[in-house]
Amino acid sequence: MGGLDALGRRLSYANVTATVALFVALDGASYAAMRLPEHSVGSRQLQRGAVGVSALGFPIGAKGLTDDKRQTLAKLEGCNAPLSPNAPPGAEVHCPLLLPYPVGPGRALTFHMTRPGEVLISSVVALQNPGPVGTSAEISAGALLDGAPVSSSNVTLPGRSQTTVPIERVVAAAAGKHLVKVWVDGRYNDYAGGQVVDSPVTVSVTVLPGF
Repeated sequence: MGGLDALGRRLSYANVTATVALFVALDGASYAAMRLPEHSVGSRQLQRGAVGVSALGFPIGAKGLTDDKRQTLAKLEGCNAPLSPNAPPGAEVHCPLLLPYPVGPGRALTFHMTRPGEVLISSVVALQNPGPVGTSAEISAGALLDGAPVSSSNVTLPGRSQTTVPIERVVAAAAGKHLVKVWVDGRYNDYAGGQVVDSPVTVSVTVLPGF
């Protein structure tokens, strides 16, 4: 018992605290790797409302769509393509508004922000050019948020080829309802041949964590 009494006299709060801290430091990795049994934490262990989006401190939301409908970028001589060699000299061409050409159904996405924050707007536009080899088109694709440009990409698409155009940008958005649209436009380098088709088109909006 004398030995235990001497040990007890040498122990202090500082000794015990230092020993516990050393144990945690040395064995922390093993502790962190420990796994809880399945279903060991559930509604009985967590108080109602204890963990949720507001408790984590940031709202997370995502919304997306995929439009598989084929849309064709019309080729109009003298507007977005050269005139035919047979066109009379000084031929007057009346061009409709082409920049950008109308967004079809399914290419617009609405979302709602409960409070101001940042959102990631992403889109992937698949393009095919069925025109003959040796022809090409300069294609632009972009996104609009509430009518304002978000981001755009440009690509040269030769005939008999296909590609995908990614569009991505983080932007600020106020609280309330918003509308994202994806557009495609282009200029052909030849008067004849195929017309570019865009399909499918994906659009997504992700609300980013706010800290």
